[in-house]
Amino acid sequence: MRKVKSKKEIVPEDDSSSEVEIEELKDLQVTQEDINGSDDEREIALEMAALEEIKNEKQDVEVKKKIFEKGAIKELLKELNPEKLEWIERCSVTSSKPVEVADVDNDLEIETAIYNQALEAAVLGKKRILAAKVPFTRPSDYFAEMVKTDEHMDKIKSKLLNEHKAIVKAEEAKRQRELKKFGKKVQNEKIRERQEKKKETLDKIEAIKKKRKSNSSGGINDGDNDDEFSVAIADDKGGSSSKKRDRNEPNAKRQAKNQRYGFGGVKRGKKRNTADSTDDLSGFNAKKMKTSGGGKKQFKSKNSLSKRLGKSRRVNSRK
Repeated sequence: MRKVKSKKEIVPEDDSSSEVEIEELKDLQVTQEDINGSDDEREIALEMAALEEIKNEKQDVEVKKKIFEKGAIKELLKELNPEKLEWIERCSVTSSKPVEVADVDNDLEIETAIYNQALEAAVLGKKRILAAKVPFTRPSDYFAEMVKTDEHMDKIKSKLLNEHKAIVKAEEAKRQRELKKFGKKVQNEKIRERQEKKKETLDKIEAIKKKRKSNSSGGINDGDNDDEFSVAIADDKGGSSSKKRDRNEPNAKRQAKNQRYGFGGVKRGKKRNTADSTDDLSGFNAKKMKTSGGGKKQFKSKNSLSKRLGKSRRVNSRK
């Protein structure tokens, strides 16, 4: 078996130790017998790369630490001291009283204390702004541009309207469903009443049949009993056959109007001549019936028609 030297796990603690270990790896002499192929070489190369990366990271940290210099930062803070600026430039207000809350677990009490502190600061700030004579209120004729555009607001409006229409439509559909259910209920009640009425009628018919059958004694009276039975059935059904009116007879409304206003009389053949109208010459007028030219109609020619007055004047004015 080939002997392989054991390698210690390298965990650098600081820059000096990592550099020493890197140098040890570089100076390490490995014979051909100790290396078992390319795997050992790859492991050594990976360890060296890891050590180099750790060293570079520590160097970067040292460079970054050098950037944060406290002295320079303090000098900049002195230059940017807000106390040297005017109050209107910084608008800072310090509360005159510290916030003291008896019960730190009481959220309502904490919110009340914060509200009072903010209210005090707002009052003091307003007084200082007025003393500095700096305008802070909006003019009466100032029209600020909206945060949202008109197109966006129109979209929101249309969306709200569509939602409202959808709600109204849903409510209407719900109401129609309820009405439909109620209508079906009423219809079912009517059908049930009709069925009950029909059943009662059939029961009455059966009872009458049984009664006639039990009372019938046979012989000659059977036909009379059958006739009476038919009449009883017709009466039990409501006498629909006896109540049918003649189709040629007008209805009651028409009869009442005829009785009140009278019958209009015969309209047909009024303009036809009769023997009496032919013999009656009282309405004849000889003057009206006279015509010149032997009764022939005289037609005027187109040129003989009278000209329209003022036409020549209008034609001349157009010229």
